[in-house]
Amino acid sequence: MKKISAVLLILALVGGALFASFTGSAGVSFGFDLDSKDYGFKNPTALEADVTFLERLVDNAGEGDIYAEIKAELALAFVIDEDFDWDDSETFLDLTAKITSAKIIGDNWFVGILSAAGAPNFAASAIDFNADDEALDLAFGETVGAGITVGFADYTFGLAIPYDANNIENKEYNVFLSALTPEYEFADGLTGKFGVAGLLADDYMGGFASLEVGFAQDDLTVSLASDLSFAKDEDFGVEVAVAAGYDFIDADLYYALKDYDGVYGGAGHILSVQLGAEIEGFDITVGGLNLVNKQDLYASVDYDINEQFSVGVNGGYVIADKVWSAGGNVKYTHDIFTATASVGLEGADELDEVIVKVGASSDKLVGGATLALDYVSGNLAADPAVAGTIVAKATIEF
Repeated sequence: MKKISAVLLILALVGGALFASFTGSAGVSFGFDLDSKDYGFKNPTALEADVTFLERLVDNAGEGDIYAEIKAELALAFVIDEDFDWDDSETFLDLTAKITSAKIIGDNWFVGILSAAGAPNFAASAIDFNADDEALDLAFGETVGAGITVGFADYTFGLAIPYDANNIENKEYNVFLSALTPEYEFADGLTGKFGVAGLLADDYMGGFASLEVGFAQDDLTVSLASDLSFAKDEDFGVEVAVAAGYDFIDADLYYALKDYDGVYGGAGHILSVQLGAEIEGFDITVGGLNLVNKQDLYASVDYDINEQFSVGVNGGYVIADKVWSAGGNVKYTHDIFTATASVGLEGADELDEVIVKVGASSDKLVGGATLALDYVSGNLAADPAVAGTIVAKATIEF
């Protein structure tokens, strides 16, 4: 108890800093499962405080035509999160001290002595996402070991020769090089930049190349980004991302070639395409994911009837698994609340799943709180008598 009181006293003394970086939420919900008859309250909470007692930024630069510059950060902070342990000082004392930049600078050039610039990485999918909602991005190369970064006339070069990976007597060597151009303007509306990198080691030899080209004029925009990977005794790899838009139509395409574990089950070819259009209140999207291996096709149409009402329908079919899906939704937006309802269907040879959702929420009824009431049915296709779950929730955030 004394330990808690001491900490609370410290928080009170630095109250101004505390509330500037103190975030959290508390909620209460009451649910009743109409099938299992389980019911009761839940009290979800999230708390995080980052109270900085001491913070200092260092930005020191010399003088003259050629000078040295160094930047550093030092921070001693008191951090509370959901893993907080009063008996373990390491869970709430956070000391950060690091040098963020160290350069020798001249007229239109610099030498950075902290690390070597890594291989370029321009291409990433705008369509494919993993379980953590992160875009699919096959990074082919990274900085290897310690080195320097050199900048000259907006060009950037990296050189890494790690001390612990190079030995003349043992004939061990590990040298990494990279180069990145600034963005060129080839013509009116046409731009591009390029990058290359290579690693030469006693047990590996490979290279990387990237390009990014864009064109914008009037209502037309087009961009293409690509990363290439090639290495001795390894498969060639490529990643291409294309995005285009004209007036009310837009399109995205993503292609990757390489056997990466964890990406669509280690598939060698990945091809995904999506088209979208907005036509007089209709928002239309059609596309296909992993078209080479799985053929996961989907389409959706949403329509704003007026400022309050919007409706939508969606459907999909996975050719490889022979699984289809369909659904519909409606949304009503009022000045003080929002109500939604949707139904989702899924099946293969027959209807396997039917889920109905109905909900309403408002952050206007009670100042500083969000109130919500939601109903989610069970699988009505498996058991038409299943009742589902009702959840009432109140959430307070600060």
